[in-house]
Amino acid sequence: MSNAFKKSFSKLTKAVSMQKHDVASKEVDGCFLSDDVYNLLEALPYSASLHSGNGDAVWLSKKSQDVFQSDADNLLGQKFFEGANPQDKFDILKAFSDCNISGKEQTVNFRRQQIGETDKLEVCQFELRISHYQNQNDNASYFLALVKDITQEQNAHEDTKQQIQDAKDSNSTKSLFLSNVSHELRTPLNAVVGFSQMLMGEAAVVLSEGKKTEYASLIHDSANHLLNIINDLLDLSKIEAGKFQIIPEVFDLYQELKSTIDIMEPIARKADVSLEYHVPDEIPKIFADSRAVRQILINLIANAIKFSNKKDSVSVKLTRNLRKVRIDVSDTGLGMQQETIDQLGQMFFQAEQTASRRYEGTGLGLSIVAGLVSLHKGKLLFKSAPNKGTTVSVELPISSEQAMPIPSNPNDEIVFINQANEPNLFRRLEAISSIRKTG
Repeated sequence: MSNAFKKSFSKLTKAVSMQKHDVASKEVDGCFLSDDVYNLLEALPYSASLHSGNGDAVWLSKKSQDVFQSDADNLLGQKFFEGANPQDKFDILKAFSDCNISGKEQTVNFRRQQIGETDKLEVCQFELRISHYQNQNDNASYFLALVKDITQEQNAHEDTKQQIQDAKDSNSTKSLFLSNVSHELRTPLNAVVGFSQMLMGEAAVVLSEGKKTEYASLIHDSANHLLNIINDLLDLSKIEAGKFQIIPEVFDLYQELKSTIDIMEPIARKADVSLEYHVPDEIPKIFADSRAVRQILINLIANAIKFSNKKDSVSVKLTRNLRKVRIDVSDTGLGMQQETIDQLGQMFFQAEQTASRRYEGTGLGLSIVAGLVSLHKGKLLFKSAPNKGTTVSVELPISSEQAMPIPSNPNDEIVFINQANEPNLFRRLEAISSIRKTG
C-alpha cells in the first residue's frame, strides 16, 4: 500500500472519531457525520464508503462510482463487493469480521473485472482499508472504508521485480561467461608464453629445426585463437552498441556456402563428423552482406560440429521460402531442452552453463549470429530435442535487383500487377487454367 493512501486513511479515521455533535452535521442512514468529515470524504481521490455492521454499504462518495465504473444504485447494500473475484470475497468478509472483533484497522486486496487502461475488459486490482466506527447517536457499529485502484502500482511492482530478477540472472550468466572466457584466454596465452620462452632461452640451442618449427606453429595457432576470441568480443560489442555496419550487395549464396564448406571440412574431418550440403538446382541470389553471411555460416556449422559425437553428421540445406532464402544447419548430436532453446542467442548465454564444461569456446557464436540476422531483418529459428540433434534456421531476403525472380514452386508463376513491374507470386488455379485454355 502506498504511504499517501495509508496516511489519508489514518487522518480520516482520526477525524471521524473526533467529530462532535454540536457542529453542523449530516445524517447518513442514521449515522452521524459532521460537515467537515462529509466534505473530506467527498474530496478524497479514492472510493469512500460507510458500511453497516454486516458489511452492507449504506453510503458512498461520488468518487466510488468512478473507481468501480458503476452507478450508486449498483453499489449500495450487498452489491458493493458483488463484482469482486469470488476467490477474494472470503478475505473481504474476514477483514470486516476481524475489524469488528479487534477494533483495529484491516487491509485486504481484491480483484474485480472492469475496463482497464487499454479500454478493454481486464482484471483490475484494488486495495481495501477499513476501520471500525461507533455511531454516537445509537451506539451502532459502522465501518469506514477506502478503496484505491492499485492496478498500475501492482503492474509497475511486478515489472520492477522482473527487472531485478533479470538483472540477477544476467549478472550470474555474465559472471559464468567471464569465467569461461578467462579460461579460453589463459590456455592459449600460456602456450604463447611457454613456447616463446623455450625458443628464446638457452634450451633453444639444443632444439632441432623441426621442434622450433613445431613450437612456432603452436604459438601461431594460439595467437590466432586469441585473435578470434577478441574479434568475437569486438563484433558482439559493436552489434549491441548499434555500430556494426553491414554493406548489403547481391551475391550468390550457393557459391558462398561452397567456400565456407571448404573452410570447415578439415575441422569436421578432425572431429570425425561428416559435413554435407544440399542446394536445389535453382536458388535465387540474396541481398545481404556477404562477409556477415559467411560469419553466420561458419559460426552455425562450427557449433553443429562441436556438439556432435564422432560418426555423427552435419548438413546444410538451402531452400526458397517465399521472398526469402532459408539456411538450415542440422546436426544429429546432443540436442537441447526447451528452456535452453528459449535463451539461445541471448548475450552471455551458453548452452552448457557449467564451470566444468566439456566443450571449448566463449559461447559468443550464436549471440553474434542473432545480431547479424537481426541487422538483415531476417529470422533466426531453433528446433531441437535431447539426443535428437538440433536444427538452426536463418532466413535472409532475396535480392530485388534480379531481372526475373525464380518461383519457389513449379505451380507458381510471375505476374506483374503494377507499373513498377514489381513481381507478385500467385498460385495457378485449375479454374484459371481452364479459362485460359478455352479463352
